[in-house]
Amino acid sequence: MEIRAYERYASSVRYAPDPRSQLAVSAGGTGQLRLWMVPTWQPVRMLTGHRHAVNGLVISSDGRQVVSGSTDGTLRVWSLVPPERELAVLEGHKNTVAGVALSPDDRLLASASYDATVRLWDLESHEELLRFKPGKRNMTAVAFSLDGKKLLGGGLGEELYVWDVASGDESARLGGHEQAVSSLTFTPEFGQVPGQLLVADTASVALRSFPGLEELWRWQPPQKGVFPTVASPDGRLLAVGGDHHLWLLEAESGELLHEVKLGPKGVYSVDFAPDMSHVAVATSDGALRVFPLIYTVLRGLPL
Repeated sequence: MEIRAYERYASSVRYAPDPRSQLAVSAGGTGQLRLWMVPTWQPVRMLTGHRHAVNGLVISSDGRQVVSGSTDGTLRVWSLVPPERELAVLEGHKNTVAGVALSPDDRLLASASYDATVRLWDLESHEELLRFKPGKRNMTAVAFSLDGKKLLGGGLGEELYVWDVASGDESARLGGHEQAVSSLTFTPEFGQVPGQLLVADTASVALRSFPGLEELWRWQPPQKGVFPTVASPDGRLLAVGGDHHLWLLEAESGELLHEVKLGPKGVYSVDFAPDMSHVAVATSDGALRVFPLIYTVLRGLPL
C-alpha cells in the first residue's frame, strides 16, 4: 500500500503501541503531523505548529501523547486524545532537533540536537532537567535503556555516550563508529532473552549487549548511508531502511531474511505495527509505504 502523505519528503512514521487504538502518526518536510486510522490508513487529522521539517516522532506507551522534534529547534507535545491538539512547545535548543525518545514510564523526554547537546525534559512540567554536551559536533540519536536508568546519545563522530539519568554523570563511552551514529534503539525482552542495544552508523547496524556494550553481531548493508532501524514488538525481527531498500533481519543472529526494493532513494523511518501485521516506511518522495508482514519470512519466503 502506498499513501501520498506530503508534498515534500515523509520523515517519520510511528504506530501507537496499543493495537486497539488503531492509530499511526507521520511527519514530513512541511512540518505537519498527520494522524491515520490503521490498517486502512484513512486520514484522521492534521496537526500544525512547526515552522520547518519534523525529524523525529515518539508516541507515549499509553498512546495518549506524541512528541515531535523539528528543524525549527523546538519540541512539541501533542495530545492524541480527541480533540487532538498541541499541549506544549519546548524551547531551548539552538539548532535542529534530530532525535527524540521517551523513558519507559513516559515521565522523561530526551532530545538530540545539532547544537551539540542532548537534553532531558520532564514530560509533565515541560521543564528542562539536564543538559549534556559531550563535544562540539551534531547530536542526532538518543535512546533510554529499558529500565530507564541510562540515557544514550550519538551523532557526528565515532563516539556513543551513556549517561546516568539520576546523576547526569557519563557512565560509558564507546568509539569505533563510522562517521556518525545515526540510529539508537533497544530490542524488547523476549522470553529469557534480555533486551539489547541496536546501533546504526553510516556503514553498518550492530547489536550490542547492555550495559556491557559487547558486540554480538554486525551487519553491513550493500552501500553506506543512514539506516533507520527498529525492532519488532516481540523482539524477533529488525527492520532497517536504506537507499532504495527495506531489509528485514533476524534479531538474534543478524541474518538477512528479506529485502524489499523501493523506488525512492531516501528511506527515513521504519516501524512495525504493534500486532506484527505490517511494516511502514517513510520515504523521500513524500509517501508512506506499508507492507504486509508474513511470518513465513523467517523461512526466507517473500512478503
